[in-house]
Amino acid sequence: MYYVERSVGGIYNRGAVVEVDVPSPELDMIGTEDTECYSSLFSFDETFKNHMDLNKTVRGYGGAPKSHGLVWDIDSDSPSQSLEMVRELTTRLNQVGVDKDLIRSWWSGSKGFHVYVPSKTVRGMNSVNTHRVVKNACKALSLGIMEFDESIYDKTRIFRVSNSMNMKTHLYKIPLEFDELYSLDIETIQKMAKNQRAIT
Repeated sequence: MYYVERSVGGIYNRGAVVEVDVPSPELDMIGTEDTECYSSLFSFDETFKNHMDLNKTVRGYGGAPKSHGLVWDIDSDSPSQSLEMVRELTTRLNQVGVDKDLIRSWWSGSKGFHVYVPSKTVRGMNSVNTHRVVKNACKALSLGIMEFDESIYDKTRIFRVSNSMNMKTHLYKIPLEFDELYSLDIETIQKMAKNQRAIT
């Protein structure tokens, strides 16, 4: 079990700590009401809950985050350009030996994509520098391909949960199959994001 911070109804509704039994990037809101939901990108032990109970804020937390894989936030001003970049990244990951079934991707509900790869190298890592290790690994694997949002690797950063709604666009963050990244155009993906989506 892990502890994460959860923000429901907007990115500023922070402060709630919940216990979850799956890695944070794998959390899903399918079947829930139309609302925004964010969760900590990294997971934490009970020291995080104790800090939040006492301080009501993540500010000043000095504990060690836990990671279960590598995460990228690809966000260009042009959704079509974001699609090209996520294709480049996922192609490279597959070429360096990551099975395409392990490469999970989402349309963010706005202008970009999220990519998550479970990794034995960082899984369960429990160090005050875990978030920096993850950031450096993600930068190395995407070198020369694109620029991506490096701010997500802050220790206590919250991240949009799958199948939650982006209230600015009224589109959902939806999961996509590996092959769909290459077979679908951006207009089709945006139409699909009008509804929640489950893939097996």
